[in-house]
This record gives sequence, structure tokens and C-alpha cells, in this order.
Amino acid sequence: MLEHQHDKLREYYRQYMEVVRPLIMFYEVMEEKAPISVYNEIRAFNDHIATVYHYEAKEDDENKINSEINKVHSHLLRLTLDGYKYVNSAFANKIKSFEEQVKFINYTQISDGAFYIPYKELYNNWKAKILEAKKEENIRKQ
Repeated sequence: MLEHQHDKLREYYRQYMEVVRPLIMFYEVMEEKAPISVYNEIRAFNDHIATVYHYEAKEDDENKINSEINKVHSHLLRLTLDGYKYVNSAFANKIKSFEEQVKFINYTQISDGAFYIPYKELYNNWKAKILEAKKEENIRKQ
């Protein structure tokens, strides 16, 4: 295997450890369950890495190794996007639960409105970001 191929795999593992893994752990803490589909992606991610090393051991051609590395990248991207999607879903569940618990409270009366304005701004910003992410996801699918 060539050095640039090793470098890609190192970078993919770094992204997994620094981005994907914390997202998954955060989701598990918030929802108290594991996202099964993410674990299937992790299996596929690792399966393609194992295939890379299998080809390397057989001294197979670099095109096969590059193809597997591209598949690794594809699964890592899916893991990253799914991780953010699951965390957003967990936040949505927490917000829905909070709003259900306080549905008879007038937010504008809490601390003379000091709670409601930032809450509503953060909520609207969060919703806008989710909409933006969904649009980006649809663009990527095309």
C-alpha cells in the first residue's frame, strides 16, 4: 500500500475518533439507546478497511485498494451525517418533552421575558439549521 493511501486511512480514523464517535456517544447519553443503523455503518466502514489490508497482504493492485478506500470514505461521510441527524433528533425529542411539560406556562412572563427571547431565537436558529441540512442532503442525493 502506498503512503498516501495510509495517510487517507489515518485521516479517516482521526475523523471517526474526533467527530463520529463523540456524536454517537452524545446520542446514546441523551436517548439512552444505541442507533442500530449507525452500528451497521461502522461495521461496513471497518469491513472495507479490512479489505484494504487483505488486498495489501496479497499484493493486489492499487486500483482495488483505492476503490476500497473510497468506500471507507463514503461510509465515514454517511456516519458523520447520520450522527448529526441522530443528535438533532434527540434534541427535538428533548424540546418536545420540555414544551409538553410547560405548555400552560407563558414563557414571556419568566424573568420579564428574558427567557423567552433567547429561547425562541435559539429554537428558530436550530430549526433553520435542520432545514439547511435537509436541503444539503437532498442536493447530495441527486
